Amino acid sequence: MLQSVASVRDDIPGSDPRPSRTSLFIEVDDLAAVHRALGDWPRLVDQRDTFYGMRETIVRDPAGNDILFAQRIG
Repeated sequence: MLQSVASVRDDIPGSDPRPSRTSLFIEVDDLAAVHRALGDWPRLVDQRDTFYGMRETIVRDPAGNDILFAQRIG
């Protein structure tokens, strides 16, 4: 997905708008298993359902990259 900086700011609360930052979108079969594996890792978005049919969780890695895990719903 290609998103503008303004779109990312609106979509991910607390996102870092610097141009060198990377965001990863990773589709998974079991988001609950990802939640368990993440443990108490801080989340930018704990969980949300999107208009495009995905349930998502977003975290930031130690290097400042946003990682979005998504599972299809419905």
